[in-house]
Amino acid sequence: MQLSKEFKARCSGIGQIMTNPKSKIEILSKTCLAHVHKWIKEQPEFYGRHKNFKSKYTDKGNFCEDGSIDFASNYYKWGMVAKNDEYRENEYITGTPDLVLANSIEDIKNSWHQDTFPLFATEIPVDGYGWQLQGYCELFDKPQAGLVYTLMDAPEHLILREARSKMYDLGLDELDSELYDEVAEEMTYSNFKDELRIKRFFLDRNTEAIETVYERVELIRNYIKTL
Repeated sequence: MQLSKEFKARCSGIGQIMTNPKSKIEILSKTCLAHVHKWIKEQPEFYGRHKNFKSKYTDKGNFCEDGSIDFASNYYKWGMVAKNDEYRENEYITGTPDLVLANSIEDIKNSWHQDTFPLFATEIPVDGYGWQLQGYCELFDKPQAGLVYTLMDAPEHLILREARSKMYDLGLDELDSELYDEVAEEMTYSNFKDELRIKRFFLDRNTEAIETVYERVELIRNYIKTL
């Protein structure tokens, strides 16, 4: 298959292409192939469309992003920082991290609820995030990366949406203030101590790991040519 551009891995997708196949006779895993097939379909030679995943969880993350950055900056004493909008790429990978500091890359994740907040975790709770941070370190030439989870108050429109959903589940005809207040309390965290609302994981740059990513990208490119 001949496409107008070669495959490059988005940092957010490195974790998917780096999964290993279950069978020894397979070169690329099913997860990797699904990611690659999706990328191919997005190319202008095919459908030329990119579908952005959206849910109430991503909605909260996007809405609370600026507040999370300010919260993290104040808590870790980073000084005045702003969300990074610089896109970078090299021969194999592309990406735009949330924050670029003097000696590190920082990526911000906003937890939906206390149950999904990794308060007691001792290592990065999602494998793919480690690969994502390695990619950012490579692109921006930083020795270390941080992954910061925050637990912020949900925006009003999400509280209202959840309250109405609960109203329907209860078989009620209208949303009363008591039910709304109950849901709002469950989705509000600014009244808790800061240390219960923020968690940071560190990762050192690993050039050997990145080399394996480059090798995997080459395998994917060879695979695409066989289609």
